[in-house]
Amino acid sequence: MTRTLRLLASLLSGAVLLPLLLLAGAAPPANAVRALAHGDGVTWLGDHTSWLGNYRLADGRSGYCLEVTKSPPAGSDVDYLPGASAGYSTDDAARLAFISRHWGAPGDALTAASAQLATWTVTGLGGHDQAFFARRANGDAGLVTQAANRMLELANGDSGASRGATATLGLDASGIGARVLTDLWVDFLSGAHPLAPASYYGDVTLVGATFADGSRRAYLPNGLAREIVPDEIGDLETISARVEYHALPFGADFRFGRNTGGSQSLLVSEPNLLSAAATADTTSTSELPFRPRVETVTSAAVASPGAAVTDTLTLDAHPDSATGGRWGLFQAPDGAFLPIPVVVASVLWGPFGTPPVLSSTVPADARPVCRSELSIDTGPGVYATAPCTVPSPGYYVWTDSIDPARTPADRGGTRLQGFTSPFGVASETTLVPATPRLDTTATLTPASAAAPSSGTADAVPAASADDTPLPSAAPTGDGTAARAAARSHVEAATLASLSQIATASTEGPASALAPAPGGEPFCARDRLVLAGLPEGAPPLSVVSTLIGPLPADAAHDADAARGADAAQDPDAARGADAAQDAGAARDSDAARVPTPPADPLPVAGRVTTLLDADGAHRTDCIPVTTPGFYYFVFDATPTTSTPTPVPSIGSETGAAPDLPAAMDGDRSATLADSSMVRRFLTETEAAAPEVAVAAVAAEGSVAREMPVLVKEFSDHRVLHAESFVLTPPPATTPPTTPPAVSTPAPAPPPYAAPERPVALASTGVPAMPAALTVAAAVLGLMTGLAGLAFALRRWP
Repeated sequence: MTRTLRLLASLLSGAVLLPLLLLAGAAPPANAVRALAHGDGVTWLGDHTSWLGNYRLADGRSGYCLEVTKSPPAGSDVDYLPGASAGYSTDDAARLAFISRHWGAPGDALTAASAQLATWTVTGLGGHDQAFFARRANGDAGLVTQAANRMLELANGDSGASRGATATLGLDASGIGARVLTDLWVDFLSGAHPLAPASYYGDVTLVGATFADGSRRAYLPNGLAREIVPDEIGDLETISARVEYHALPFGADFRFGRNTGGSQSLLVSEPNLLSAAATADTTSTSELPFRPRVETVTSAAVASPGAAVTDTLTLDAHPDSATGGRWGLFQAPDGAFLPIPVVVASVLWGPFGTPPVLSSTVPADARPVCRSELSIDTGPGVYATAPCTVPSPGYYVWTDSIDPARTPADRGGTRLQGFTSPFGVASETTLVPATPRLDTTATLTPASAAAPSSGTADAVPAASADDTPLPSAAPTGDGTAARAAARSHVEAATLASLSQIATASTEGPASALAPAPGGEPFCARDRLVLAGLPEGAPPLSVVSTLIGPLPADAAHDADAARGADAAQDPDAARGADAAQDAGAARDSDAARVPTPPADPLPVAGRVTTLLDADGAHRTDCIPVTTPGFYYFVFDATPTTSTPTPVPSIGSETGAAPDLPAAMDGDRSATLADSSMVRRFLTETEAAAPEVAVAAVAAEGSVAREMPVLVKEFSDHRVLHAESFVLTPPPATTPPTTPPAVSTPAPAPPPYAAPERPVALASTGVPAMPAALTVAAAVLGLMTGLAGLAFALRRWP
């Protein structure tokens, strides 16, 4: 009984001490070691020679005999080789390795005897049974046999002998947080299964992630997960890891002591230990927030009303995105990584009267022209919106936005950040230029009856009873036929006006409009009717210049310079071809404004009127007192633009300035005396009507490089509706003494004014003769009647 307890105690102590012995063991090189003598075991008392136990080797290790049929190895040399070279099956090799690991050097005789008996049982008993060799234990033969069989039972059972061990490594980077888990699987003879958690520690190294303490290497227990922190760079998270286990007491590799002679080879203690390693890597979508960016360019910087424009979108990741400038991805159910889809909403705003100001938000009063949406699931690229029509003149600007709520959560919507483009970006702005039309009419009223004008549309009635309006110039048109008709009408009206002036000059000093008694001045105004100024556009600054006084009889000479037929038939003067194609004639010279003469024309006055809306406006008053021919011209400039230089057309004074040298003296010079004025009138009259909406192109003006909403425009032509003649009242003749009776008949005065009212040069409105003229006419009539009566009485 005591021996049994000692044997069991030996087995237990061997199992406890085994791990410590294994940690100290290492595979020796394959070299010869001498078997010195018996180690732990018993000698059979029957012959005092037979041995049942292990042998002590020269290097301090112990070994059990493997070949029962051969002679004992004492005194022979053995070489250390891997157990696989011994030629046993994997399972038998696993059992031998198990015995060697647990009871290779037990330090107890009966345990050693039992291990030797178990070893021979595995390798072969040479035709005998266990009892044949167990008797060497003498009185403990039964106990040794029982212990040997228990060893074999343990080797074949769970957690017993093993063919090998495998390390596993898992990485989980999906969802929030990431983990690493390593484990050990052992291929026991009874079946493979993982070891209990924390049985062994593995050396784990990370790439693309760190442990909680910031390190990339740690010793982790098997079967227990550990949190890791991905590096999170870019659109994807790629993590790799490696685990290594060393000195594992598993597997079928034992230390084989091959005998160099004919004696038994040995199962040497401290078997070769097992190492196991594993690697893993994983790629998942980054959990970082993703910020997209949209850069757009309008399809047309300048367009016409009714044109269709689009917005060209360049979609990419914002440089400041947490994904490092890479487009965010989501993982589809099939495992594929796809771009996060977005919906880009584009809005075209306008029209605005002024260039949009750069702002982070859209103005509250901005009006959308149209909206367009693009559903994009292919990631970065260049895309285009649907066409939008710009209906009217003004500035239009695109804005774009991305709403994360439009992207499903399972497709990356929770990571998507919104985007809103600034308002007023120059590359997203389209200008539709306006071509306002300004119709002008000269009006005259006595200065005492003229009321001040504010220049605003509300301050000017449609027609004033005090004004003497002249017919308006023909409206400008866009078609060839309309242009030809307009040109013909304007030129005919101008010639008719000049013809009336010439006729009045040749017939005598009849006034087209005489100044009031006492030299009261007249008030000349320009009535401005504006159409086509876009809402919100800067006001137009209209400079109205009254040219004059020019000689009233100059018009007659202007007609003569053209020829007698030209006044009656303007088409004949230009030739048959020009009459058939007035538009072509206009196109050849309407692009320019006639160059004024080298010497300035006289300027009666100049006024500036701000026009901020369509409608009728009236300029301030320009007083006129000096007789002569007058006409208005104008220059219109947007108030926010840089004015184009206006050609010098005269000196600006409040009163009538001195005329050029050719017109000095009694101011009765004709156009024949001033070729300078004749050339200017001729060129001005020949200008096309569209000059009223063209930018001034005179010498010295600077062309614009950037498009503007409203260009500067002007009209320097002599137009019938813009001209009038002011002549002095006719000279009065003192009453004459009745002639003597012997006188046949009284002679008429040197000048007798016609009794008919004289038409105003520009309108034909009758004007009342002066009071002195009427008195002289009545007196002359009475004198004539008296003389006639006297003659009749004397008639025989």
